[in-house]
Amino acid sequence: MMPIHTPQYSSAIARPSAAIGRPTPDRSAVLPQVYLHPGQMHATAEACALATVLGSCVAVCLFDASRRIGGMNHFLLPDDMGDESVAGRYGPSATEQLLDRMFALGARAETMTARIVGGANVLSAFKVNPPLGTRNAQVATEVLVAAGVLVTAQDVGGEHGRKLVFSPRDGITWIKLLGR
Repeated sequence: MMPIHTPQYSSAIARPSAAIGRPTPDRSAVLPQVYLHPGQMHATAEACALATVLGSCVAVCLFDASRRIGGMNHFLLPDDMGDESVAGRYGPSATEQLLDRMFALGARAETMTARIVGGANVLSAFKVNPPLGTRNAQVATEVLVAAGVLVTAQDVGGEHGRKLVFSPRDGITWIKLLGR
């Protein structure tokens, strides 16, 4: 598993401003941005930028390169509480919902890859053992492995939040550490 360590935004194809809805001189088209709040997810075959800000929360980015389908979720807690109306806030159900949406769009587990981002210890109140963010990242990994999805990268832990931008059509991820 290869960690994504990026103190600043990085991209193989475009500057971050192009990914988050601002035109750049080298790019005439502007990608629409979908901002995910805690408890939300989005999967699509359309060109767009999925964005969120994470502290102890975790986002799972799924990408099927053979079908050019991608998706991302943003969840808060590692343990399901049984309330379907807020299932997207909990790691197991949020990750299963994202997988189900990807499968509905035609993705297959054997051709999907996953990146797990977030899970920081940003607040001293959440510094339990194991920390909340660590448990969030672990539960995402467990659900993905059980579904047969290869986790190719993780950028988790630490004491700083992250801004995440993910391109579901090409699988490119931009991460910026916050508060440094």
